[in-house]
Amino acid sequence: MLLNLKCFLSVSLILVLSGIVNAESNFHNVVNDQNEVSFSLNSELKLSEFLAFSNYPNYNNGNDGFFKRLFRKKTVAEQNSKSPTHASTKQSAFKNPKAKSNSSIPGGYTENGSPSSTENQGVQNTPKEPLATSRRDRVVNVPNKWELGLSIGSSHAVADIGDSKEMAFGDFVSYQFSNLGLNFGIYTKYKFTSYFAASFGMDYGSYKGVQSVVANNYSGYRFENDVFEFFGKTELHAPFLKNTIADAYLFTGIGVFFNDLRVYDEFNRRYRVEIEYSQIQPTIPVGIGFGFKLNDKVRLGYELGYRYTFFNLFDGVQDVSTKYDKYFSNALKLSVGF
Repeated sequence: MLLNLKCFLSVSLILVLSGIVNAESNFHNVVNDQNEVSFSLNSELKLSEFLAFSNYPNYNNGNDGFFKRLFRKKTVAEQNSKSPTHASTKQSAFKNPKAKSNSSIPGGYTENGSPSSTENQGVQNTPKEPLATSRRDRVVNVPNKWELGLSIGSSHAVADIGDSKEMAFGDFVSYQFSNLGLNFGIYTKYKFTSYFAASFGMDYGSYKGVQSVVANNYSGYRFENDVFEFFGKTELHAPFLKNTIADAYLFTGIGVFFNDLRVYDEFNRRYRVEIEYSQIQPTIPVGIGFGFKLNDKVRLGYELGYRYTFFNLFDGVQDVSTKYDKYFSNALKLSVGF
C-alpha cells in the first residue's frame, strides 16, 4: 500500500515537472516568435525609410544632376501628397463663376484683376499729366501757341480836312460815325507765354473825311485814302484773366503802310496835291484788345488800334500848325488756335 502511494507521487511529480518544462519551452518559443516579428517589422520599416530616403532628392549633394531629379520616380508619399510641389496632377486655379472674360471686362483686365499685357503696354506709352506743375510751367506751357485769324470793322481818319484833330469828344464821335470806312485784315499770332505774344499781319482800310466847316480855305473839300498796312505787334496780356475764358491785352509795335490818296474840291473835281511825298510811310500801332474763348481752339475778340504816323499829307493837306495825321480802326477778330 505504501509502495503504491510512493509510485503515484513519483509519477505525479514527474508529470508536473514535465509540464513546467514544456510550459517554459513554449514560453521561450513565443518570446522568440515575438522577437522575430518585431525584428521583421523594424527591419521592414528601416528598409522602407532607407528606400524613401534614397529615392528622395538630395539637394545638398552636388553630384545629383538636374535631369536625375527631373526624371526620378516619385514616392508613394509624394504621389499622395496634395502639395502643388509633389502633386502629380496640376491643380486648377479657382475661378469665380460670376467673373467675366477678358473681352467683356472693361479696360482689358484679366480674371484675377490685373491689367492685360496689351493694356499695360498702352498705359506705359500714354503720357500722364503731372500731379503738380510749377508756376513757370503754367506760364510757359501755353496750349495752342499759334493763332490764325481774320478781322473786320470800321476805319477812321484824324486829319486836317474835317478839323477832326481839334474837335471836342462829342463832335469827334459824331463826325467819325458819319465818315467811317471799311477795314479788314488777316493776321497770325504766336504766344511765347501766357502773358506775352507777338502778332504779324496785314490790314486794308478805306479812310475818308469831309470839310463841312466854312471857316478855312478847304471848305467843301473831301478826301479818300486806301491804305494797305503791314505790321508787327507785341502783346502784353492781363495775368489775372489767365484761368478764365476772357482775355485782355495791350499792344504796340511797328508797321509800314502804302496809301493811295484822292482829294476832291467843292465841285467834286479831283484835286492834285502839289507837294511831293512818298506813298510808303512808317507807323506805330498802339491799342487795346479783348477776347473770349468760344472753345479750346476758337476765339472771338475786339480790338481798338490807333496808328501814329510821321506824315502830314494823309488827307492831301499839309497844315504846319497842326500835328501829324493819324488813323485808327475798330475791328472784330475771329481766330483759330493750333
